[in-house]
Amino acid sequence: MQGKILVFVGLLATLAYGELSATGCEMFNCKLPSQKFGSNTCVYFNQKTNTYYVQPCSGDNYCPALHNSNSTCQAEQNFTAQGWPGEKCTTASDCNAYAYKGCVGGICTGAAKGGGCQDSNSCNPGLYCSKRFCVSQLQVGQSGCNSDFDCVNGAGCNFTGNAATSTCVAYLSIQPHAPVAQCQINQNRLCSSLTCAQLNGANYCTNPLKSYAFIPMACDDNSECTSSNDPFFGNNFDLSSSCDCALNPNGNRYCGLFPGDAPGQSYLSQLALWYQSNEMNNCNTFRRHSDGCMNSWWDAKDMAFYNYYNLNYKMYAFVQNMPDCVAQVYLPEYYYAKQQYQQYQNQ
Repeated sequence: MQGKILVFVGLLATLAYGELSATGCEMFNCKLPSQKFGSNTCVYFNQKTNTYYVQPCSGDNYCPALHNSNSTCQAEQNFTAQGWPGEKCTTASDCNAYAYKGCVGGICTGAAKGGGCQDSNSCNPGLYCSKRFCVSQLQVGQSGCNSDFDCVNGAGCNFTGNAATSTCVAYLSIQPHAPVAQCQINQNRLCSSLTCAQLNGANYCTNPLKSYAFIPMACDDNSECTSSNDPFFGNNFDLSSSCDCALNPNGNRYCGLFPGDAPGQSYLSQLALWYQSNEMNNCNTFRRHSDGCMNSWWDAKDMAFYNYYNLNYKMYAFVQNMPDCVAQVYLPEYYYAKQQYQQYQNQ
């Protein structure tokens, strides 16, 4: 499912030559009662109005949504990903090549402590590959890390450029305006706000910045999508998000969110539960953030809430006023995450 989402989002930058909305966006709507589709048609593209009319497929079929074209239902191609060391299994075929010892006691198993390794993929949970051997991960407060994967799963490496002075720090634990060693694209998982910025040549975590106005924020271009100010970094400091086309009948644009916005706070709270869970320790170090390992171990309700909060935060602009029929075809992962979330909410 995820691959289909990414393919479509990439197409959003490619505008067709027909009549776009006033914002320059394509439009998406459910099939109208007056329209007659072919037996297997799931998307009809009206080139004149630049509108996609959608009718989800039935049964086990899916709609491979195309750009500037009609689409036809096809048989679903099921693919089951194989597990890394630490993930649950029934037979050896459920495990990938990194788990070279196969399925042992219902767990995909790789190299134990002291076992040989090319990289950390083949090490069992609690270990990482150092000098071609699987060794115990560094604990919070220990120095000597070069990357997050050297640290226990709930922590990352506050990397200074020199392993000797770099320490493992719990994710989301560095408070606003405290120093952090690195800041890439204003993001760092060690910051409680997830965001950081530079001041006088040093990096610091920021406040949990919000959109400067009420959300959802309609927009015409990226310059309108700015955050609230954090005075610690100066009166003119803010961050920017992008102005994206929503998948709705009117072709509106909306601003992306910031971690301080309500959907961002819901995502952060659920992410913190994963970081603090015992289940996270069952993952191979490279798989600490993977949906595959999370699904293998985490409580189904917690996982459902995480999936929805994660996608609702990160895809917020795209899903505003999006009809369910459009979500089923163009953003199926979001659609089913929302369905599961609502089911648990109603219990």
